[in-house]
Amino acid sequence: MKRGNVSKQDAFHTNDPSMLCGVEYLTDYIIVNQTVSWGGNNWAYACDFEGNDLSNVLSTAADCGGDCSNTPLCTHFTWTKYNGGTCFMKQGNVSQQDAVSTNDQNMICGVTVSA
Repeated sequence: MKRGNVSKQDAFHTNDPSMLCGVEYLTDYIIVNQTVSWGGNNWAYACDFEGNDLSNVLSTAADCGGDCSNTPLCTHFTWTKYNGGTCFMKQGNVSQQDAVSTNDQNMICGVTVSA
């Protein structure tokens, strides 16, 4: 799986008939002009923080915030069901207003208390 800015034009032809590639556009899961509902918490459902990846670990949704808090430089995170549950720890100055809404109710994003 690749991450980052790619397009169909980045694909190239191979002679291997078992190879498959595709592009998932952010518009597939980002809801335009909708705010994230934090409910007074430091975490929310159906949201993502784009970019600023620090590291990732296999994790449960419940453990992702703690994984981030216990990781030096981690200031915010996104958890997805990818690979059975992955916590994407992120770094940098962010606020809750930097999160984007998604159509995936399983995704969770959050900020550490000090963020």
